[in-house]
Amino acid sequence: MKRDGVVVVAILLLFVSGLFASEARLDGLAGGGWYLLDESDVFFNPAWVGFDEYRGSVLLELGTYNGVTDPTGQYGHVNFGVGDMLTLGFAFNRVEGEVGDIIAGSGLPAPRNGLDLMGGLNLGNLNLGIGVYKSGAKDYAKDLDADTTVSESTKKTGVLGVHLGTVLNFGERNILDAGFNLRFNSYKDEDVASGTTETDEIDGGMAIDLGVRSFYYINDVALVPKLGFSTFSYKDKYTNSSNSELNTTSGAWSKMTLFAGAGANYAFGEESLLFGGVEFHMDKVTDEMDSTDGTVKEEDTWTLFPVFTGGIETPVSDRFTARAGFRKSMGSHKSVDDFTGNTGSETTRTVSETDFIALGLGVKLFDLDIDMTVGENLLYNGGYLLSGNSSNLFGKMSVTYDF
Repeated sequence: MKRDGVVVVAILLLFVSGLFASEARLDGLAGGGWYLLDESDVFFNPAWVGFDEYRGSVLLELGTYNGVTDPTGQYGHVNFGVGDMLTLGFAFNRVEGEVGDIIAGSGLPAPRNGLDLMGGLNLGNLNLGIGVYKSGAKDYAKDLDADTTVSESTKKTGVLGVHLGTVLNFGERNILDAGFNLRFNSYKDEDVASGTTETDEIDGGMAIDLGVRSFYYINDVALVPKLGFSTFSYKDKYTNSSNSELNTTSGAWSKMTLFAGAGANYAFGEESLLFGGVEFHMDKVTDEMDSTDGTVKEEDTWTLFPVFTGGIETPVSDRFTARAGFRKSMGSHKSVDDFTGNTGSETTRTVSETDFIALGLGVKLFDLDIDMTVGENLLYNGGYLLSGNSSNLFGKMSVTYDF
């Protein structure tokens, strides 16, 4: 059963190859998918999982090949309808969470084999969604020394994510899209020897993400404002079962991100789309990990404004859709080091990221949509016959099947 309101908008826009917002499609538009109605990250806002464009589909992300043989970021996603109102979906092998960056180089196992479960409920002009993500890993070792002393080592890491979202259709075609995510990161390194248990773990580790955007139509032009916020923090905690005086909790590490932007997209012809926008990004990282009282502190703030994004997508035949996008960022980086609690050094420099130009291609083969982005190494070096350097023909590939 077709849903009124939102579905009408989706049919009017972009019913071309690569309708699903695959990673390869968005990369081919230089990451400007926020300005497209069907940039529907179901992992951030699971309410999108129940829309007809995604209901009854299988997505395979074949990974990123940036001058490498082994791809990264491969995962699969499938969803299916249960009656007219309920949609269920799941994804496998997807990486999420911040704990992998925390434990890098520590010898702890990175969480693996992630599993997403999600559901969407359609209530006319209102769609609600909920998703749960779980991944983890555990290494256990037990040794018997020559003097019969038993030592045990247990290393565990994990990520638990809860995703909530809503999509509301108001007016004739307008849409409000909002998502709220919680992620709980954990790791524990526990060693037992000679009756003493030593534990290294993180205290905290919760990440919060909030994002909201709207599509407001004036004739064939959709105005798209958006806001986003995220935060993540943790501390290192050490515990010794035999000597509590050794127990410590080090200073905090935290990151806060603010995001705001405004753009528009314009549908022209039968299946073509032009979009553009300007954005503001701010990342602030505070590191007190070398102290327990905050007297050793490093603070970095990256402020990017303006960030210009634009792109175009248009069919060139019944089977092929061409895409192109660009992204240009300007801003500053401020670094403050405070090693005494009341004095320190401050450095500010202006940053201007290089232009990022992306090219993409969508191919439609019956019920299969294949999206590809041209790898940057091929863009700048040329093919093997021209440059003599081995390079992948495409930087990222995605396949979607509608059933």
